[in-house]
Amino acid sequence: MEVFELKKVVRPHQHMPADVKQAFFEGTRPWEMANDSFVEWTVGEYQDYDDEEDSLLKEVDDWALKNFTKGESIIILHWW
Repeated sequence: MEVFELKKVVRPHQHMPADVKQAFFEGTRPWEMANDSFVEWTVGEYQDYDDEEDSLLKEVDDWALKNFTKGESIIILHWW
């Protein structure tokens, strides 16, 4: 018997404010992700990052902390 894990799915174009959505797409650009893919995001993961490169991802994480539980794993769709 297979065990499946349920995760919440975030659609940036529907669920994120415009500034957070832009931070998500700009912050994940170096990851060279294709359209129609996704990110498995652990809420609260970017709170301790001080690197300027990760400032956009911290902005997304700040939004996620307001909407989900710290440590929760969510899926953020990456499509445009």
